[in-house]
Amino acid sequence: MNRATHMPVQRIAYARSEPSSAVNARALYTTCLHEFAHLAAARSFGACGFVAVQRLGISYPEDTKWQGRFQLFGALDDDAWRVVALAGTLAERLFDGHPANASQLEEALRRPGALSYCDAALARGFDRGDVHACIAVVNDAWAAIIDDANERAAEISDRLASMR
Repeated sequence: MNRATHMPVQRIAYARSEPSSAVNARALYTTCLHEFAHLAAARSFGACGFVAVQRLGISYPEDTKWQGRFQLFGALDDDAWRVVALAGTLAERLFDGHPANASQLEEALRRPGALSYCDAALARGFDRGDVHACIAVVNDAWAAIIDDANERAAEISDRLASMR
């Protein structure tokens, strides 16, 4: 049970074909979770989009770094964009067991480096109300976010395993 969302957590349920450490499973899963939280938030405002996750550079598998991108199709107003931009990092924090306390999350999200450059630019000017709205959106879509992240991480993990 995730303390923040009070929902059952479906932990990393992929890496069926190889030990999870072989593809840095936690980094892969966190990247998927982050990007699918952006997608879920955008969907809550009537937009759609897609998620792309890719490996960065050539490195030993256990040191693999991952990069994700959410691409929006549709238009959002500034208020909605702030919520969408915050959703990825907020979902990571909730998954890691941080409480869904808006004031604590707002403080954490304002720390330098807490948000990626793009997320910080889109979330510029966010306030506690935006954090409250983001918590609500992420909580409502939590099961879908987890399912989508598990599915994509498994797909990537299996594809990497088949290339060996």
